[in-house]
Amino acid sequence: MLLTEKRFYTEELDLTIPALAAVRDLYVAGREEEAEHAFAEFLKSFLDVEKYFSYVDRNMSPGSSISDTSLTLEENADLVCRGVVRSCSYTYDYEGDIDWTFNGAPDGYREWIWQLNRHHVLKILAGAYNKTGDEKYAEAFARNMSNWIDAAECPGWPVPNRCSQYPLWRTISAGIRMGGAWPYCIHSFLHSPSIPDKLWVRVAMSIWEHAEFLMNSPSSLNWLDIEMSGLNGIGCYYRFYKKSEDWRMFAVNMLSNELKTQVYPDGFQCELTTGYQSVVLTTNLGVYNTAKHYGLHIPSDFSDNIKLLYTMYPKLMRPDGKTPCTNDGGQVAVKAWMEHGLRHFPDEKYFTDIIEGRVSEIYPRDVVMPYSGMITMRTGWGPEDIWLFFESAPFGAGHQHDDKLNINLSAYGKNLLNVLGNFAYDKSKMRSLCVRTRGHNTGIVDGKGQNARPTHTAWSPEKVSIKSDLETNITEDTVVAYGKYNRGYGNALIPVTHERKVVFFRTGIEGSLPFFVLLDDFTAADGLDHECELNFIPYDVPVTIRGRHATVEAGDGVTLELVTHAGLRTATGVDAPEYMGYRPAKDRLAEHTPTTYITVHGYGEKVHLATVLYPTPDGNAPEIAVSCDAESFTVTLDGKEHKFDRGEDFLTTTPV
Repeated sequence: MLLTEKRFYTEELDLTIPALAAVRDLYVAGREEEAEHAFAEFLKSFLDVEKYFSYVDRNMSPGSSISDTSLTLEENADLVCRGVVRSCSYTYDYEGDIDWTFNGAPDGYREWIWQLNRHHVLKILAGAYNKTGDEKYAEAFARNMSNWIDAAECPGWPVPNRCSQYPLWRTISAGIRMGGAWPYCIHSFLHSPSIPDKLWVRVAMSIWEHAEFLMNSPSSLNWLDIEMSGLNGIGCYYRFYKKSEDWRMFAVNMLSNELKTQVYPDGFQCELTTGYQSVVLTTNLGVYNTAKHYGLHIPSDFSDNIKLLYTMYPKLMRPDGKTPCTNDGGQVAVKAWMEHGLRHFPDEKYFTDIIEGRVSEIYPRDVVMPYSGMITMRTGWGPEDIWLFFESAPFGAGHQHDDKLNINLSAYGKNLLNVLGNFAYDKSKMRSLCVRTRGHNTGIVDGKGQNARPTHTAWSPEKVSIKSDLETNITEDTVVAYGKYNRGYGNALIPVTHERKVVFFRTGIEGSLPFFVLLDDFTAADGLDHECELNFIPYDVPVTIRGRHATVEAGDGVTLELVTHAGLRTATGVDAPEYMGYRPAKDRLAEHTPTTYITVHGYGEKVHLATVLYPTPDGNAPEIAVSCDAESFTVTLDGKEHKFDRGEDFLTTTPV
């Protein structure tokens, strides 16, 4: 360990506490075993186990990523006792105690060992001990914790690259250990006779190293939130170090500032991912609640800034009550997060209104997030209503996908156009497909996707106050949204600009159902002709092609009619020259399942594409045709033409 016993006993404990001064005196007198015993006894009297578990659930239910959910908690703990552990949903048998330095993933998946060292498996032992009192779980904890401290020589601080080169000391893992697994285990096993006094001293010394490591190596974005959550936990739970309050206030002040500089005014955290929004929210909420539970100071506006994070979910909500996937995020259940908010802020009417279905009293029918660059347009807020999500968002601050101008579409109770979503953070073809443009419903040039990364600059606080380039025009009958991508395609950064205009005929045209027209313009800056392509992912339902008309059969009679004037193709399970036509499978090692993509094609130096998206509840659609040029577009329904002026400002849609 970097921290010596001498420094621990004589310099880093709060020696104004008489019991710790006595511990120091025993150590200085050379009575080390007595000092260890005195410190262990102090710890048992100082930490308030019941206070901790009045805030934290004593009876944990481990998830499938770290346990076999077909087994009881005790059965899972018995496996851990034997060295059978689960990480990232894969199990490895160490045939004895855990080797924290060995990656047990069958394909060497890096996240496996990183997440193993978050010590959730030790919480399984603690949970079983809380439930049964069986000392075999305490004994297994003592062995494996001692082995970890032996193996995990702290690399010092500050550290480069979030310390990812040290699997046992990644900064995010250190934060997770200190904010979750370690305090849970310490309070669970505190009074066990099976834990040697020496181990409690070593644990306390390691906590000190974690605190200094986290305070002196802060990273950024959701990692920083998690790191500071762990540092705050140290300062709240273990107030017997000389620096306890310094550590805690460093964490709280850092997080208070980050809540103001990471979150756009419209409520989306700057990584623009639904999943990591939840991470940032719960992490900051945990800091707030822990400090409040222990009667410690927290900035007065901390809770208000947390509440803003909750507002993202209903703004993006699909008719099925979930958010779309954005960047490395999943489909998040909105009601569950509103119930979560209500539990923590029971006086907030906002949460109750949304839970009870009064979202239309809070938000307009079409919700624009001007800073995050997103709009949801809809016919209403009911489960059968039509909903389209369009984004012309900034390139996220982390966990980004190359997906600008992407759309998602739901109608009549079915999700019609989706994105592939997130996938394991590995080097597989499926991971690459999910983050690339081909995994989304937007434009591709010469078979190459968007490539914003080379010109992307690191996140800086002033960016939170900058609006996106999304433009909108909303009326009762129509919604128009516009965005632009101009940062190049492929490794060569092919200089083509893609402009997309989404027109929603909310009340239809002369008795038709509501439908959408996509107007996509590609303009080359190099004077050359390029193949310009639109990608659409109906995900995993039958698709039928008739000339320039595709029908997506979503089930229960619901269809999506996709009509264009350009070339129309489908692709299913294609491996070369480009990997496409797949979706993620549940088993990461299986990697992919074939599904059908629809692609629309044009060619030239300037390409104008018009695509009609016409959802129906029963497959009863009119005969549809569409055409366009730079100035206008024409939609033909059952033989009758309806021509519209696109407008110089690209936002008005005027009948000609």
